[in-house]
Amino acid sequence: MHSKKFKILHLDDERELGATLQQELVNKGYEAYFLQLKTAGVDWIRNNQPDLIVSDIRYFDTEGFEFLRNLQSDPVTCKIPFIFLTGSADLNFAMSAMTSAHATCNREN
Repeated sequence: MHSKKFKILHLDDERELGATLQQELVNKGYEAYFLQLKTAGVDWIRNNQPDLIVSDIRYFDTEGFEFLRNLQSDPVTCKIPFIFLTGSADLNFAMSAMTSAHATCNREN
């Protein structure tokens, strides 16, 4: 019997970090993917339905909070667990991330 490999998508503008995290996840037995552009990520997420999304907050092509709100307002993507990753050491920024990213998922259970 084959167990399901969890599919994890990492979105980050830093190629080295993305490649390293992807390889570590693959080494641990996950099906891992890395994309540098969040604008390309939305279609990928809708088509591939990852089990988890890990995303940088600060990003050059799309603001992280806006990206998360868009995913959470879409019935196809709103139930996918999401983790923000940031190199910022600013506690106020981190608290803002937690409060401003809250949205209601409209998809039925």
